[in-house]
Amino acid sequence: MKEGNGKASFIFVFTVLILFLRLNASAVPGKYIEKHWSYEGSTGPAKWGMLMQEFQACIAGKKQSPIDIKEQNLKQDNDIPSLSFAYFSTPLNIFNNGHTIQVNYERGSKLTIAHDMYELIQFNFHRPSEHAIEGKRTDMEVHFVHRKEDGSQVIIAILIKKGLRNKPLEKLFHNLPGKNVSEKKVEARINALDIFPQKGGFYTYSGSLTHPPCLENVTWYVLKNPIELSAEQLNQFSKLYQMNARPLQKLEGRIIEVKD
Repeated sequence: MKEGNGKASFIFVFTVLILFLRLNASAVPGKYIEKHWSYEGSTGPAKWGMLMQEFQACIAGKKQSPIDIKEQNLKQDNDIPSLSFAYFSTPLNIFNNGHTIQVNYERGSKLTIAHDMYELIQFNFHRPSEHAIEGKRTDMEVHFVHRKEDGSQVIIAILIKKGLRNKPLEKLFHNLPGKNVSEKKVEARINALDIFPQKGGFYTYSGSLTHPPCLENVTWYVLKNPIELSAEQLNQFSKLYQMNARPLQKLEGRIIEVKD
């Protein structure tokens, strides 16, 4: 009898503990995964700011991304510091996180802008492109996410259009995880710098993450020259994500600087 009561007490305490942890997980800063969001319907972009208090910037922010880059809002400034890259290769571990395809980067690859140094954290893809040029979006966009020790971020965006097969991305797109597969490890390495266009300038502006929590701590660099993916490579991605791009956001008086 005592043994039975002991087991019952243990089960009760264990159940209460699990419920307590679940209820408090959403209160921990950064636990955004606890509340589902998507790109359509009742959890889509128009509703992001109402899903969690931490997502308020998605509807109340004044420096939101992505934006439409228009000639009338550009300020030419060739004195803007150049981007200096010190990237190394990283294992090709491909993640399907339910919102995009992402490759996490090993520690050590750096981006330097003037005297500020940022570490490359990961890169991910969106279909169609999130940023637009004169109202036109391209087929896709890739984001290279960099972070400084103080938490500020630099994201380099490269527009993607349909064209020739992309050799640096061939192994990645040939090995995309399935819809119900979260990770796929490929016996290969990839250097993010090989994905970049060989030349060209950029647009830069102050903005936000393009997904919840939409924090406005991002300096964006949108490269002027796009890269290409073949129709087959684009189709491989669209089998997983037909659309995972946030609608364009208001500029709210911001200036977009451009460097050739």
